[in-house]
Amino acid sequence: MSERPSLEVAGSLGFLLRKKQSSFANLESQLRPIDEVLKAQSSFRMRLGVRELDKPTYEIRGEYRRFNQKNNLTIGRPSWDPTICDKLRMSEEQNMRALAEKGVPGYTLYDYALADAAYTIASTLGTDINYPNSGFLSWSPLRRPTYEDIGIKRIEHVDEAKMTRLIKKLGIWFGASLVRLTLLDRRWVYSNWYDNRSRPHRNPRIVFSDEPGFEQYPKPTQLENGTQVIPKEMKYVISLGFEMDYDSMRTAPTAVAFAGTLMYGYRTVIQTVASLSEFIRGLGFNAIPSSNDTALNVPLAIDAGIGEDARHGGCLMSPEYGPRLRLAKVITDLPLTIDKPITFGVHEFCSQCGKCANFCPAQAIPHGSRTYGEEKNDVGAPGISENKGALRWINNQERCRNYFAAGGTNCGVCIRVCPWNKPNGALFSFAKWLAINGSSGTRRLLVKLDDLLGYGKQMSPQKWWGEDL
Repeated sequence: MSERPSLEVAGSLGFLLRKKQSSFANLESQLRPIDEVLKAQSSFRMRLGVRELDKPTYEIRGEYRRFNQKNNLTIGRPSWDPTICDKLRMSEEQNMRALAEKGVPGYTLYDYALADAAYTIASTLGTDINYPNSGFLSWSPLRRPTYEDIGIKRIEHVDEAKMTRLIKKLGIWFGASLVRLTLLDRRWVYSNWYDNRSRPHRNPRIVFSDEPGFEQYPKPTQLENGTQVIPKEMKYVISLGFEMDYDSMRTAPTAVAFAGTLMYGYRTVIQTVASLSEFIRGLGFNAIPSSNDTALNVPLAIDAGIGEDARHGGCLMSPEYGPRLRLAKVITDLPLTIDKPITFGVHEFCSQCGKCANFCPAQAIPHGSRTYGEEKNDVGAPGISENKGALRWINNQERCRNYFAAGGTNCGVCIRVCPWNKPNGALFSFAKWLAINGSSGTRRLLVKLDDLLGYGKQMSPQKWWGEDL
């Protein structure tokens, strides 16, 4: 599943794009090797027994409201809530210094430097993975669109099926592991985004051009007061999944695992969504590249059929990579053919497994059933950082975030211990097939075998570094 096109193909495509002379047919021919990747992905899912559905497996109740990014525990509350911001910042700095000074494996200066280095692309030129319309995530073209540069008309007649195949191929060529399409469900778009760069901070709305007073905006626009306007025609979402490195994630919760998240997730995320958006803009259409900003990644990825929601709340479970996946998206008005959501029995499996809840060092993952959040669950969720109304396992984000500060990393233990977190060799693929198609007893046996065989145990960070340290 990690197959990539050859360097010769990449070089040929780069030459064509630089010359700006490639027709649709030429571009498709250069990307033909990626057809085999897409066919292999489809075949793999079919062999496992993954089923496509007419609607997603989640349920929503009427009281659901769009989430305000102000209450998010990454860019929101740490910027305004004194019970969170000072406590987290001071705790994280003190703990990182203490761990590094003691030379604790996985938390040494080398380990933290590795994580910082891996984050370079995602934090360069004003880019912030949680901040819409920043740096490489700009809502405006990063350069003069190709059709204008050449001096020709934009693409007017789009064959949706062909364009969809091309976008999927380019998404993988630019760096994604999985690419699927869906329509934009506005419920998953933030009601407001949080602007912690302005002084004072502000919490502007995200609106659509079919709302009163915003009809005059044909392009993605940020107004002077911070309000962001998404044109109503931008109803398509290119949902992208990015595999995280298996070996580095085995060291979780150390800074080495954090580096794996940043290197194999966010670094590739930024370059992929920016490049894919520029390609779409080059044809004459609008595109919004997005990492963790603008809209919720997990429900959009569920709608697109990348995976299903799982017990470790903030993660998506995919058939190929389990929870070892970073998500992003591009919102566009380029006409595309949408994919169907899928099921492969994640809810049933997670109901019987519970390893992520048992091993969570913060005890932030619930042990019970999915809920709508109308009452507190066994880990004290939901709070203001968790939305109500969607049937799911609701994690306690405050506990999770506080544990991040304990070591200055983003933990990842829930990903490490998940039985689905395995490479796709013959043995593990057969185990996945059993998990999908077997009985309740079979699933319980698989979880016990996972424990007995020692899967999910932490790998020494020194082993990851090898003899170099």
